[in-house]
Amino acid sequence: MIAFLYTMMRAAAVTEKANRVAPLVNSWKFHKSHQEADERGVWMDYERQYVVQYISQSRAGFFIRGSQLTVPTVQKLLYYLGAVSFALFSRLSAV
Repeated sequence: MIAFLYTMMRAAAVTEKANRVAPLVNSWKFHKSHQEADERGVWMDYERQYVVQYISQSRAGFFIRGSQLTVPTVQKLLYYLGAVSFALFSRLSAV
């Protein structure tokens, strides 16, 4: 059971890292494109926007039955498992 929970947490951590790629790419400033944008008077780099949208819409990470596995999801699972374990332990210790 502990190995299963550990694996779920590691998978959720990978998903969280994959979700941070798009903002990271969006924060990069390319010298050439930045100069061209200043010359054209454009405040948005459309090539970079295309890449960021592609990364965001690809939704990389781990999925279980169509739902993305994230750290809050695993924490909820741990809380429910703890509550059920406590209920079963208290029921067994009362007998």
